[in-house]
Amino acid sequence: MKGKPVITDIRITGELISEKLATGETIPQIVDAHPRLTPEAIQAALAFAAQALRAEVQYPTAEEAALCRPRSSLSSVRMNRTFRATH
Repeated sequence: MKGKPVITDIRITGELISEKLATGETIPQIVDAHPRLTPEAIQAALAFAAQALRAEVQYPTAEEAALCRPRSSLSSVRMNRTFRATH
């Protein structure tokens, strides 16, 4: 949890909430599993995630990434491992 956004005073990460919703859990199911959590807190976590995603970060397309590959084969291997691990 270190450094991750959490629901104030509950210490449940926004990441956990997003993962639960992504796997099909409903807000009432999440609240039942975490009684100190409220539907409003879940909505706040989603609003925070949406705001974070609006940040001006542009991810390269596969074609753009291919043009930026390092010249060294070792660096290329490291870049590919990082890319696969995060996507």
